[in-house]
Amino acid sequence: MSGRPRGNRILLIGVAAPAVAALVGVTPASAVTTARWASWTTLTGSGGAFQTSMTLAGQPALTAAVSSDSRAGQVGVISGASTWLSEGTPVGAKYGSSRDEPYLNLRPKADSETAPSTTTYSFPTPTPTSG
Repeated sequence: MSGRPRGNRILLIGVAAPAVAALVGVTPASAVTTARWASWTTLTGSGGAFQTSMTLAGQPALTAAVSSDSRAGQVGVISGASTWLSEGTPVGAKYGSSRDEPYLNLRPKADSETAPSTTTYSFPTPTPTSG
């Protein structure tokens, strides 16, 4: 990662990468179906009730409505210009750098490891089981 992340971005990136892999049905032995990162609509709502949607190009393309009970403050779709995963990270080595690729930044319900927020991805059609 280039630059120093602020606040809870470390947690988000650590959680977001496996979540994206889970969204596309990728397992360590699976082939990559896209070389692109997800695109996001603007995060709307307020603390405890945020919404957005994401699209992931690939074969097949995936879309999902996203809701989160994250608390407010420094949340939103971030540009990826100042904080990203480089090719030197395990995720970047597999999917390419995320520099200048937007990502969703959310927060826990409270500043405590026992108060996580919950983010739900709702897909209109079944997601692939492999590949």
